[in-house]
Amino acid sequence: MIDQPVRVSSGAVVRVHVEWLTVAEAAAFAKVSEKTIRRWYTSGRLEVDRLGPRLVRIRRSALLDVAA
Repeated sequence: MIDQPVRVSSGAVVRVHVEWLTVAEAAAFAKVSEKTIRRWYTSGRLEVDRLGPRLVRIRRSALLDVAA
């Protein structure tokens, strides 16, 4: 979990608490397979952040939007 700076409509910058998950953690949280998580982000259904060519992190809030 980290705090991420976000600019709000008033122009102020605030810190928002963001929880990042690995593919394995996201799969366990959503009770689906890792392959399903990969299918979701490959198809564009799940938004992920790529930190390198093979390193992917998933925001818990994005996963909740898809799994809901």
